[in-house]
Amino acid sequence: MIRDLPPVNLTSAAGIAAARGRPDVRVLEVSLADLSSGTAVPRGKQEPLTWLRVRPTGAELDGAPWPGDDALGALPAAGVVGLTLEVPALPRAPWLIAFLVRVTSFQLPLEWGGPVADLPCGLLFHLTPPAFGDEVAGKWRAAHRYGQCYWRRGPGFAAVQDLREDPGAHFVIHEPGLLALFHRLADPVEVAGLGADDRAHLRDLLDARLAVELGGVAVGLPYRLRRWPAPVIDF
Repeated sequence: MIRDLPPVNLTSAAGIAAARGRPDVRVLEVSLADLSSGTAVPRGKQEPLTWLRVRPTGAELDGAPWPGDDALGALPAAGVVGLTLEVPALPRAPWLIAFLVRVTSFQLPLEWGGPVADLPCGLLFHLTPPAFGDEVAGKWRAAHRYGQCYWRRGPGFAAVQDLREDPGAHFVIHEPGLLALFHRLADPVEVAGLGADDRAHLRDLLDARLAVELGGVAVGLPYRLRRWPAPVIDF
């Protein structure tokens, strides 16, 4: 048992770094490939609390797979309490957005940042905001709160709540083709590869602001709500 250790701030990379040397806290530097494959974090019976510093290489940013639900969902059980994304330049927008959607869904603290003025930030402030960057990054942080645009799974449908603007909107997606595309857009999708029906479904999602198309690549925007935060009166 570990006794008489001072409190440590587990909500930021700086707080974790200040606790270096403690047996109950560690910082791991991992590649994007390791994070995506689920091999980033050693697992044992009593792993210390872990902060991950994710440092993609230039080659990884150009086309490596980003972590999916299985890889990110396994992190809390392995003792991971948050991540820092350290990149020389921000990833391509659709892949960055898909990553932010997943991180927000799993409520994993994430430190990231950079110039975001070229992103469609008016559609994105429901996602984990940049910790630093340009003036637009500051506006994103000011506008963000949890629960602004999310979806929940039902039997054969997805219920979407969008509170990014007043008075808000509620959607129930149940048509099989539209629902399939909605789930497929958890990862970036090349629009040129879509058939006629899927293109029509994509137009519906774009019109509803539940997806965004950037440079011929589409990606979904609502994150899956996996647990209710407290208080829940506004949901």
